[in-house]
Amino acid sequence: MTINGTLQISRSGLKSLQTNLDNTANNIANVNTTGYQAQTTHFQGLIDNALGAEEAVFTGNIDDYQTSAGSAATTTTSFAQGNLTSSAQPLDVAIQGSGFFGVQADGQLLLTRAGSFHLSDTKQLVNSQGYPVAMTTTVANGQWPSADQIQISTNGQLTTEQNGQTVVLGQLTLYQPQNTDELQPMGDQLYQATDQTLMTSQTTPEIFGTINQFQLEDANVDLAGSMTELLTTQRAYALNTKAMQTTDDMWAVVNRFTD
Repeated sequence: MTINGTLQISRSGLKSLQTNLDNTANNIANVNTTGYQAQTTHFQGLIDNALGAEEAVFTGNIDDYQTSAGSAATTTTSFAQGNLTSSAQPLDVAIQGSGFFGVQADGQLLLTRAGSFHLSDTKQLVNSQGYPVAMTTTVANGQWPSADQIQISTNGQLTTEQNGQTVVLGQLTLYQPQNTDELQPMGDQLYQATDQTLMTSQTTPEIFGTINQFQLEDANVDLAGSMTELLTTQRAYALNTKAMQTTDDMWAVVNRFTD
């Protein structure tokens, strides 16, 4: 293996470890963020490089020898269920099980597990960023009562009591993509389902979880595991840095011999 090859392996290792450091630090920073979905780093080896006859002396067939080309890292999002905690806000809701809430942001449907909802000035149900929540309405928004008079059932139906009668205000819709690995993060716990057919709770309610009023879903981050991962990755990063420094010193020695 050439010195350049050794430097390339160390460089790719540092890049992969930096990705893991960024993801782990981001997970820790969002441990108290409602509906946050943890980022997971996956490491993989790059295609091996064949050695040339000039690079080493072999006693066997040189075609049998290869060297690693380093590593690469990819990031995926974990959509595992987070813990549910109680909330005093009547329009805070959490999904227990499968499914995503939908919000309309800049003309496109985005998905989220964060159910921190409230009524806008026009009494439209919106999320914490002010985006309208995807739902069907039975009563015009302007005629809705105050938030503390709204009940939300486990299947997402919003009702209120008027003159002793139950009035249906609307129905929340849950969505489920065919492959959550293909969801594109858009920030603020929002995800875009690109080129996917979405299943909805209106057509296939049996595949969705329940909606719990007065609850929110915590971040699905394992804090203890993330802290351990951070320390382990920092140590590996330091070792790779040391390896790169040693290779650089070897390069300096070679340069002195060739002067």
